[in-house]
Amino acid sequence: MVPQEWAPAATDERHRVVVSAVISLPWGFQASPIMQASSARPYTLTQGQDLNKDGANTDLYIDPAVPGNPALTCGCVTAINGTQVGVNSQRGAPIFDLDTRVTKTIRFSERMSLGLFAELYNLTNRANFGNYYVGKATATNFKQPFSYMLGYPTSRQIQLGARFSF
Repeated sequence: MVPQEWAPAATDERHRVVVSAVISLPWGFQASPIMQASSARPYTLTQGQDLNKDGANTDLYIDPAVPGNPALTCGCVTAINGTQVGVNSQRGAPIFDLDTRVTKTIRFSERMSLGLFAELYNLTNRANFGNYYVGKATATNFKQPFSYMLGYPTSRQIQLGARFSF
């Protein structure tokens, strides 16, 4: 096995922190913030050409900025000056998300109450791309994000609701 094939998994996050709280406020209000942050996940660069003539255009990218002989690392038939990068050798963007829920409880009796709440997502309005970056060297948007990280809101959002308990 060649060294370029040893790599971190696509879900590798070197650091991750999640902080949440439930804060009781005056006048029957309650705030529940949650903050998530993680380091960038890896992604792979490909040449976008069939360099080793195996019928697949998934050969690893040869970085022309790093001098070297690609024939020594990838057995390429096509002569390209540079050094072949490894699998998942690039890192996308770090992730940061701040959400909160604010609830106002109105009590009618010991057993009956109405909870009015607002859930606010992505308060910082940050685009979280994670490792969704174009890795194909022949693409016009090479090394640019193409999608948002799954599970995170794409823009600032608010959701309103109510809960009647009896």
